[in-house]
Amino acid sequence: MDIGSGYVLALGQQGRASLREDEHGDLLIVGGGITGALCAYACMKAGIRVVVIDASMSAFSSTRFSTGLLQYELDMPLGPLADMIGLDKAVRVWRRGQEAIGEMARIASEVGEASLHVRTSIQFASRPSHVEGLRREHALRVKNGFDVELLDKSAVQRVLPAVRTCALRSEGAEVDPASFAKRLLDEVVKGGGKVYEHTEMVGWKRQGQGYVVTTRRGGAVHASHLVMATGYHSASLLQRPVMDLASTYVVASQPMDPEALWEGRSLIWETGNPYIYLRTTSDHRMVIGGADEPFRDPRRRDQLMQKKVRHLLKRFGQLMPGTEFVPAATWCGTFGGTRDGLPYIDRDPGTGAWFILGMGGNGIVFSQVGARIVRDQLLGRVDPDAELFRFERAW
Repeated sequence: MDIGSGYVLALGQQGRASLREDEHGDLLIVGGGITGALCAYACMKAGIRVVVIDASMSAFSSTRFSTGLLQYELDMPLGPLADMIGLDKAVRVWRRGQEAIGEMARIASEVGEASLHVRTSIQFASRPSHVEGLRREHALRVKNGFDVELLDKSAVQRVLPAVRTCALRSEGAEVDPASFAKRLLDEVVKGGGKVYEHTEMVGWKRQGQGYVVTTRRGGAVHASHLVMATGYHSASLLQRPVMDLASTYVVASQPMDPEALWEGRSLIWETGNPYIYLRTTSDHRMVIGGADEPFRDPRRRDQLMQKKVRHLLKRFGQLMPGTEFVPAATWCGTFGGTRDGLPYIDRDPGTGAWFILGMGGNGIVFSQVGARIVRDQLLGRVDPDAELFRFERAW
């Protein structure tokens, strides 16, 4: 699948070797993006022999089109999610996201990844009719132990001068997912793991108690366990559909004087659907994205690019009047979503292979949740929350 287009801000890509001969490991991870990298790192640290293969370059496909937002708040608010799956389960999902952000912050510090920064997260009511729902959401989160503050109009306007509604303030983080993924894979290699690029999987089968995966250039990987961290390409590997695809659009500015950025450099998003988000980067750029559209085909997605860019820049001007935004890069990408906003972290019933499918605006956060679930499963531990992310929700 053509995942995205446009010029994405990312660090230079250091190439890795492709697989030329047979390889063996305890765990094979197909996909070297942020999902595969988080899983590989967690398993390598647990003493599991890891092999990672990617059809192109690691952190090059969906990862480079990610929003870079790390939030435990789902696109689906806690209240509506509780109505759908029950309050206890909804709170457990949100707690896992909260824990995952803390885990990734610790991992980033451990591996020396400088692009991850803890930030406050501000979600403002897009229109007055959303205010009461935001107040109810605040009360529910507080009742269930989440650290969240309801900001009145004057507090919101210190960050967003043109907004005349209330907002919720919590905690999240921002990251350069491509940089983070590459850093993690470097650590996997240092820890004895193997990472191969330009190594496309062309077939896989069960063999005894494990798997054999064949690649386009002839080498095969023999492993006891198999994880598909193939993002939205996974639709072609599953027997039944589990996701709806959408296109999202992003504009990044030229580097700014840090003093010119908004107060606290918060992650900013809104209650509207589809929503607009803003964040900053390590090199002091402003990023605005969103304006999502149902995905039809790459040509249609790309044709909308200029229209969407104009819309995003207009919205920035409305939200941040007087702040100059000089575009440096624009891009669009394709992502998957689910009815309840939750990921799929589960074994394929037919093959037994694991799939970690992050989904939606919380994809990276859920990838860390998936990394822990898979690691613990391989170590013989039971994760009590694994039931929340089963394929049976869709099937």
